[in-house]
Amino acid sequence: MKVKRLPFEVSLNRKFILISSAILFLLATLPLTLNVNPAGGVGVTAHSGREYTLADFPRPFIPVNGSNTNAFIIIPSSNPHGPCGAAHTMDTMGGVLVAYTLGIEGAENGAPVNLHTAMDSYSYISVYDYDNAKVTITDTESNLIVIGGPGVNQVAYYYNELKDNNGNPVLPVIYMRDDSGGYLYVQSTGNR
Repeated sequence: MKVKRLPFEVSLNRKFILISSAILFLLATLPLTLNVNPAGGVGVTAHSGREYTLADFPRPFIPVNGSNTNAFIIIPSSNPHGPCGAAHTMDTMGGVLVAYTLGIEGAENGAPVNLHTAMDSYSYISVYDYDNAKVTITDTESNLIVIGGPGVNQVAYYYNELKDNNGNPVLPVIYMRDDSGGYLYVQSTGNR
């Protein structure tokens, strides 16, 4: 049996997806609260808490104490939208499988689960203003589980680009690109 190598572009996209998945898990398990004031103010609060690994999945998304899970799972669109390119169909379906897994796990554990799925470009989640090249989050009340990175998910793009009042990114780890390609930048250490 002959193994076929993936085209370079597909290989780069797979690496981007793996990085995006790592960002998703990292951000989901970081003990942070991000407060966005509709008037423009942004604040980040760090909390001490348990550290999670992939072995803990689906926790912390599904609690073991029976408390309610209430969240939107934001899946990237398969069409170019706003500032983002199209997500691959398998990435979109991966988001659906994450939603399925969280729903099944929550039901099996007896936890009340109130999960919704939405595409990142649905107007009740986010809107892109083409005239001003700006994404606005329209749902500022729901907990969000964002699938995909800023290249394919409009909500991930919004938070990756979000700055505090001093012009600094509010997330501790952001996705960046330069001539050598895409990378994760850790602000606290300056590491790539």
